[in-house]
Amino acid sequence: MLKRIAVSVLNVVLVLVVTGCSLFAPKDQMISINGEPAGARVMVNGNVVTVPGTISVKRNKNVHIMVTKPGYHPYSITTGYTLSQFGILDLIGTFVFLVPVVGLITPGAYELDQDTFYYALTPEGK
Repeated sequence: MLKRIAVSVLNVVLVLVVTGCSLFAPKDQMISINGEPAGARVMVNGNVVTVPGTISVKRNKNVHIMVTKPGYHPYSITTGYTLSQFGILDLIGTFVFLVPVVGLITPGAYELDQDTFYYALTPEGK
């Protein structure tokens, strides 16, 4: 009886670990930013970034980048996110085991559409 319970528990744990991959994926993703001219103010989701540089952002949230510098036109870009490989595996596993659906609500199930950004500000008057 105890052996049967242990095997059942082990099977449940195995199903959760193998099919809920997104639960164990990182919730943040690093993005890198570089551009010209030097000394521009770069904000990523409201946080100032020194350029060239990197910043950690949530995988399951849009990223908004705003670059400003006196004498130059401002630059703005927003990137979205899609299902990652882990998210796709969880989606497929959901149809078989139903349990992996939990992974789809975690940030690890997603990845940003773009993780490298380059800007080139245009001087005003041009």
